[in-house]
Amino acid sequence: MPALLVKQSPGWQSVARELVAEACLWLTSRGAARIDLQALPEDKVFRAGLLDMDFRANAAAETMRRLVRSHNAA
Repeated sequence: MPALLVKQSPGWQSVARELVAEACLWLTSRGAARIDLQALPEDKVFRAGLLDMDFRANAAAETMRRLVRSHNAA
């Protein structure tokens, strides 16, 4: 799963933001994740949390991406 896309809906809840953050952590602990910036809610706290997880914004590509080493045992 190279990318995680989230569709914002009128009923966006903090629980959904927490689930997205957990999914991002899970994905990035196993390789790479990219998040579509346009899919993120206009939530400064949520975006700050992603920055705390070492995601970096690429404004030209409108994505946030974090690359980490995979911890899978071979």
